[in-house]
Amino acid sequence: MLRNLLPDRNPVAETMVWCIEHAEAGEEIVDCIAESLSILQTPLTKKIARLYLISDILHNCSVKGVPNVSFYRQGFQTKLPEIFNDLNQCYQSIESRIRAEAFKQRVINCFRAWEDWALYPQDFLIKLQNIFMGFVGKIEEKVE
Repeated sequence: MLRNLLPDRNPVAETMVWCIEHAEAGEEIVDCIAESLSILQTPLTKKIARLYLISDILHNCSVKGVPNVSFYRQGFQTKLPEIFNDLNQCYQSIESRIRAEAFKQRVINCFRAWEDWALYPQDFLIKLQNIFMGFVGKIEEKVE
C-alpha cells in the first residue's frame, strides 16, 4: 500500500482506514511508515503521500471503539524527529527551487494542521519544524 500511495484523498484515506483497523500492529506500522520515509530516492509525491497518511492516522487516533488506536499518537511521537530529519535531507537534495518550495509548503501545512488539532505540545511541534528546516544540527536519540 505504501509503495503505491499517492497524495490523493481517497488512497490516503483507504490506507489510513487499514492502519486504524490494524492498530494492534501499530508499532510495526509506525516503523514501516517511518522507514519508508527514510529512503532518499523515494519520489517526492510518495513522501508527501506518506506524510499525509501519518497526518490522517494522527487525526483519527482517538476513534472510539477501536482497540490500541491511541498507540499511534505516542508511536509516531517517538519517530517524528527522525522522520523530519529524513524529510530535511530530502528537502535539501531537491535541485529545483520551485519544487523545493512546493515540498516545504506541503510539510508546513501538516504542521499547521497538527497545531490546530492540538496533537502535540507547541514546543514539540516547533522542535520538529526546526529539524525539518535544518535549524537543528543533530536530533536527540530519544524525545523527552
